[in-house]
Amino acid sequence: MTQAYGSTSNLPIEIQHCALLQLLANSLVLAQTAPYLSCFDVLNLAATSRAFRFLIFHSPNVFRRLELSNVKTAQFDVDGVDHGGEVWRNVQLDETLTEDDFYSGPLRGIFQNLRRIDVLKDVQVLSLDGLSVTAELVHEILTDPSFSVRILSIRGVKNLNERRLCSTLRYACRESRPEGTPRLKGLYVFGPKDPAPASASSGGSRSPSPTSPAGVAAAWNARSQNALTAALAEESEAWYERRGGQFANRIDPEWASTLVACAGIIAFDSVLCAGPRHFNSPAWGAFHIENSSAAPSSSIPKGHVSRSCWECGMNCKECIEYTQRVCRRCGGGYCIIHNEGSNMFACDWCVGKNRAIRNRDLY
Repeated sequence: MTQAYGSTSNLPIEIQHCALLQLLANSLVLAQTAPYLSCFDVLNLAATSRAFRFLIFHSPNVFRRLELSNVKTAQFDVDGVDHGGEVWRNVQLDETLTEDDFYSGPLRGIFQNLRRIDVLKDVQVLSLDGLSVTAELVHEILTDPSFSVRILSIRGVKNLNERRLCSTLRYACRESRPEGTPRLKGLYVFGPKDPAPASASSGGSRSPSPTSPAGVAAAWNARSQNALTAALAEESEAWYERRGGQFANRIDPEWASTLVACAGIIAFDSVLCAGPRHFNSPAWGAFHIENSSAAPSSSIPKGHVSRSCWECGMNCKECIEYTQRVCRRCGGGYCIIHNEGSNMFACDWCVGKNRAIRNRDLY
């Protein structure tokens, strides 16, 4: 069902006789319902009847968002010691097996199955967080016509060659690229993957059978309660609450040039520093911070400022240490770039000649 049905008479006969199928045949309802079901649940639903199977595999919105992080066959769990004769379900270990085929074998097997049932082309949001993902596999997702992924999440993945991935992204965003490419518009790669949802605690009383109406109602009530508790516990985004360095691991310097090359084409879950120390910043060359007397050194204590000023914009931790200081006299923070007249110890107001007069006027 590549397009929405205009009326009930246009629906297949199997769907016309089921009120639930008629409701799900509405593309708007189906698009809002499908993201709450895992891929495993969707395939189980399609196996219940021919009508459900027709609805699932002929509606592109069903597989619009694909989450593979919790799929058992997508996990890469191989011991360091070779036990001999180990065969995966998705890839056969033999002499012709390359390193990329070895590490990306589970995901390639899943993609091949989705390609065979003709639903891979409908996937626009793909989450591979925590799985074994190689740079070659990302290159295939970017360039293979069978993929239509627009948002890709590879946070906390294993066996990823970041430098090769950077080269792949820069090549995909080159000026001589074909029109309409790359299809990818957003990449999540820097932040940590989402924590696993906490399992509901079992009560002391005996729970009803999960197949009984009371059991189904109790299960859905528990899910609703967990979702409400999680929503109430949520505060603002952790990105804006945390100060200083945002990433636990060191970021490869090659990512800076990659984000510059992909600017306006692919969005990332991070931003470039706008400080004057970086050539890609609009403030580059406007202020020679190395020649400033306020630049931190071993003999000058660093100020305890963890955020850049409003005029500086988004700055990295190193740029904040160079440009943001704490006044020893008034204790206020100041920027050595946008507070003219300040020095390494005091802000521009405290070093003014008429400070004593201002104090008498104020106090």
